[in-house]
Amino acid sequence: NKSNANDNTSGVVALLEIARYLGPQNADFPCEIRMVFLVSEENGYYGSKAYVESLTEGEKQRHIGAFNMDISAASDDEGAQLVCNTLGMKTEEGYREGNFIIPAEGKLTEAIRKAYRELYGRELGGVFHFGESDHVSFHNGQLEAVNVCWRKVADNMPVLPESYHKMEDTPEKLNYETVRASAGCILEAIRILSE
Repeated sequence: NKSNANDNTSGVVALLEIARYLGPQNADFPCEIRMVFLVSEENGYYGSKAYVESLTEGEKQRHIGAFNMDISAASDDEGAQLVCNTLGMKTEEGYREGNFIIPAEGKLTEAIRKAYRELYGRELGGVFHFGESDHVSFHNGQLEAVNVCWRKVADNMPVLPESYHKMEDTPEKLNYETVRASAGCILEAIRILSE
């Protein structure tokens, strides 16, 4: 289907690029990484919900964070910026939910912010208390997660691309450098978190 290039073929491409990098030549990468391709996000987060529910208590304790890639590219004509959407974060006292006034800027958003600055010399377009992707299931399980995506920011809120769920969401409209930036920032953020 050519009409879902950004939602969400771009996320699959970014995840495959990370997997390619983490292949046998990088077997000594300093932490456990799970690469999960989730399904049924649009109609109830069924894939991510099932994944979170399948985790043992030990796996939940080891969980540092989940980077959710959804709309992992930008279209040149939409003025999109790299942003992080998140709902909660792990603290010394336990899991804490953010809100629209003070988003939960935890370790994951800090690592993405630092990675984007170091790799590309740019600042994130923002961190927002915003759901509408698979990071919601992790939040519901009180596991820190962040949706790393490209969005236009208007009135201090991330806005879905105009091509979202339309036939115009085709590969020809995407800026492939933004897919590389998404994958690169997530990989660098994982490295930062593993130090």
